[in-house]
Amino acid sequence: MRWPEGLPELRGRWLAGYKLLWWAMLVTSLLAVTAGQWVATQQSSRTYQQIFAAGLEPNEEGELTVDPLSLAARDAGVRPDSELLAVDGRPIPQGADWDQIGQALDGPAGRPVTLSLLAPDGTVTEARVVRGPEHLAAADAAAPVSYAQRNLINLVSRLVDALIVMIGAILLFRRRASDPVAALLSLGLLAVPANDVVYLIPASGLQGPLHNALDVVPMACILLGLATFPAGRFTPSWTLLIIPAILNWAVVMMIGGDGAPVWLQGAVGMAALLLTVLSLAWRFARMEPGPPKQQVKWVMLGFAGFIVCGALEIGLALVYGTIDDNATRYLIEIAIALLTAAQGLCLVGGILVALLRHRLYDADAAISRSAS
Repeated sequence: MRWPEGLPELRGRWLAGYKLLWWAMLVTSLLAVTAGQWVATQQSSRTYQQIFAAGLEPNEEGELTVDPLSLAARDAGVRPDSELLAVDGRPIPQGADWDQIGQALDGPAGRPVTLSLLAPDGTVTEARVVRGPEHLAAADAAAPVSYAQRNLINLVSRLVDALIVMIGAILLFRRRASDPVAALLSLGLLAVPANDVVYLIPASGLQGPLHNALDVVPMACILLGLATFPAGRFTPSWTLLIIPAILNWAVVMMIGGDGAPVWLQGAVGMAALLLTVLSLAWRFARMEPGPPKQQVKWVMLGFAGFIVCGALEIGLALVYGTIDDNATRYLIEIAIALLTAAQGLCLVGGILVALLRHRLYDADAAISRSAS
């Protein structure tokens, strides 16, 4: 069996098919960052308000556990990292998501609710909490940023990130749609914000698998494009290892999604990222001095910034689960939101700096060689 030496050329029907796929992804991403994010925000806000009203704060790191949102909930017996077993004697279904938990906790303000909780040490306790908005108000008063302000920061950071990557994708598509490296990177960038479109699907059972599948597209396209950058060839030959590395990461994302353990996501992701970085560095070291080599340097710096921001996000997510203080948790959430936007800026920034910094005579060639 002969292994491929590079990416296939995009010509004729293959080019037409790629353009059709690109336009379909553009429509999907536009729907995702407008209607999809609006629906997602509404659903999330409604669910979280139901949980907050019972004095609980969702902890989404690992298992679905809750923390006391207010001092009143803590005094009532809610312990950090507790699993909610039942509400007023009604058991929570095994494998329930936050929407189901929010529905179980929903009820009129001012009425007490009895919560059966499994503490981290294995003891089962009951906490009687009075429903009401005062729990969130108390948490907001103790935090530097309110819940509404955090929501706004998260929304703005996601919109900025989507705008950055979509502009980069459009630039690549217009300049060199037939170049296989630029085509892969353009499609990958365009797919980054696309997964929010799942909130427009009424069948909830399809939302999770489709969300995970849309997460795979940008990861696979961008890493494969960078691993073969700039000529679209698997040079050196060990660069072909990027294919099984990407497949392993895709399997974890398809099966586990965001619920997969952080350590597992990091392990399979690090292998693919390391191969990509090493292949770029190998080619950079063997290029003749000149503007093209400077372009590659800026692309590598942009990609390095992307990796650093992602590593910081993972580190903050791990720290988040060990902290009980609400104010510190809010600050970490804000930092993660800002890092999400910074990742997009780093990813696309390499291309823009390469073009504006070196002003090569052939802009088309510069874009196809500088994509990140």
